[in-house]
Amino acid sequence: MHEPEPEEREDGASEPLDVGFPVRKADEPASDGTPDGHQAVRQLIEENPDAIAVVGPEAQLLFCNAAAERLFGKTATELLRAPFPLTWNDSGTSELELSRPDGQKRIVELRATNTHWDGSDASILTLRDVSERVRLEAKLRQAQKMEALGRLAGGVAHDFNNILTVIMTSAELLRGRLPTGSADSRHAAQIVAAAETAAEMTQKLLTFSRDKLAQAQTLDVNAELTATLDLLRRLVGEHITFVTELTPDAPQIHLAASDLQQVLINLVVNARDAMKGGGEITISTSVVSGSGETGQGESAYVGRYARMAVRDTGCGMDDETRANIFEPFFSTKSEKRGSGLGLATVYGIVRQAQGHVRVLSRKGQGTCFYIDLPLWDEAVVPVEDTTSATADLPTSAEVRTALVVEDQEQIRSLVSEILRDHGFEVRTAEDGNRAIEVVRELGSTLSLLVSDVIVPGLSGLELCEAVRTELPDVPIVVMSGYASEAQDLAKACGGDVACLAKPFTPQHLMREVESVMSA
Repeated sequence: MHEPEPEEREDGASEPLDVGFPVRKADEPASDGTPDGHQAVRQLIEENPDAIAVVGPEAQLLFCNAAAERLFGKTATELLRAPFPLTWNDSGTSELELSRPDGQKRIVELRATNTHWDGSDASILTLRDVSERVRLEAKLRQAQKMEALGRLAGGVAHDFNNILTVIMTSAELLRGRLPTGSADSRHAAQIVAAAETAAEMTQKLLTFSRDKLAQAQTLDVNAELTATLDLLRRLVGEHITFVTELTPDAPQIHLAASDLQQVLINLVVNARDAMKGGGEITISTSVVSGSGETGQGESAYVGRYARMAVRDTGCGMDDETRANIFEPFFSTKSEKRGSGLGLATVYGIVRQAQGHVRVLSRKGQGTCFYIDLPLWDEAVVPVEDTTSATADLPTSAEVRTALVVEDQEQIRSLVSEILRDHGFEVRTAEDGNRAIEVVRELGSTLSLLVSDVIVPGLSGLELCEAVRTELPDVPIVVMSGYASEAQDLAKACGGDVACLAKPFTPQHLMREVESVMSA
């Protein structure tokens, strides 16, 4: 038997739906002696995964199904004793937060329909628990935001590196031409020092944007942590207890030692600052399988990981702070106490190493950071430090010809000046097409190509390939504010190619030039 359709009123609205079958009311047992047809309808309602409730005009519960009892965490009888715990808008769908007796917060999607119930006006409510969907949407938004911030940070750092290259190089050239110990020489040195500080900040931004080039090696996590303990204890002070819990598994990872140290220092400093009155910091290591739960909007991950956990007994974080802590320049500290790049650097290093970072924290209950880095099964291979200890500029009496390709006029001029000071005859080009013309003019007399990775007219790779076609053995130095771009280009070109990351000083430039020409 079909129920009649709601009658349309003169104003075009529908009359409230009048329920025409017996259902379980809020204070009624789940089973009674209703006819089979009514019992079938009752079963459909009871087994519906969505919560269904009927609420009277005084916000009193008149009926609910089993799903509603599960959603609210109360029996129908318990719900009957108090006003219905949600308010809603009669038009359309509402998304509301529900607090359960066990302390859980649930997000519900609520739809309301007007009806008659036992001769009185009432509302039929359909409630769907959308907490998981909302959580996943929030994780996706967070992942997209972090990706966008990474692109922004990388772009800003790239442009700033070009500016810093001009500042650092000009100041170094000026200092070298001033009397040693003079006031002007000291001022030039201060400019260099300030530019180097700014360069460190751009490197942190590039680390966050996953574009920092570092020399990775196989590391024993426990050994590296043990070697850093004295430094970490000095950082936290005597008012904080320092505890370590190291796994006997001796997990190994593939990462630059300086990057691992940077992660530990930043996390420990963050923990220290959360415990102004003292407390305890615990660093533990373990070997875990991918948890699939990163907390930063990333996809589930599998495999075996070396886990470092840094736990403190400090003030903890609220939800808003926890959602923003890895963003560049976000900080809860005063401007004099932090740049807001510490945790952003941690995030960038870990993600660049194909790892995952997760944070658990509650206000007043401390914080724990979990760093999961992929296990590395190869034996430890020590990496020799080939950095020259001297800062003196190499010199050469040999007359050599260099081509400098750079669209930024100031950088092109400064690089040319440095090369001329060291015995090179220099030709310049502001774009790739002009560079090819100069290469063909010079022929075998060309001794060196110094080029930015991105130049107008031709890509850096196209330019290098064209030069290699004309002169297969010519040494090449590629410059870039993005270290990974220079590295990728060097690999693609093969042969004698050196990478020079901006910003650089005259010493850095000439060290790479002499290195690639003597290879």
